Amino acid sequence: MKLVAFSIVIIMALPSFGQEQIHVPIAGHKFKFDFGNFAFQIYFTSDTALTMALLKDENPGPEQSVAINKTEVRPNVYMVTWQEKNGTTVTDVQDFEKGIVYANVTEPGKQFEHWEGKITPLDQQMQR
Repeated sequence: MKLVAFSIVIIMALPSFGQEQIHVPIAGHKFKFDFGNFAFQIYFTSDTALTMALLKDENPGPEQSVAINKTEVRPNVYMVTWQEKNGTTVTDVQDFEKGIVYANVTEPGKQFEHWEGKITPLDQQMQR
């Protein structure tokens, strides 16, 4: 009997194995990607495009729209890549389950940069 009870505890301690997870839809929604010293408003207009704006005092500045490639790494975690008009390349790992974004950015003629930030939903229906 004790072995059976112990097995149940192990299964309950590993909820991601064999259980359906809630999928967080990102297309059609806006998020704040906060990297500490600066933040962006990111609007996923579709599964293949986003519009971004640098936030200044929580107000979005000029917008830029880009085509994206999005690969689901696991439920609610995506690798998203794009190239901006000025040639800047971006590869993000966006973890919507934990609310963390890892951004890898290379601007033309500059060093490779790595940023880590927090993801916050801006749409009312997405906020917990």
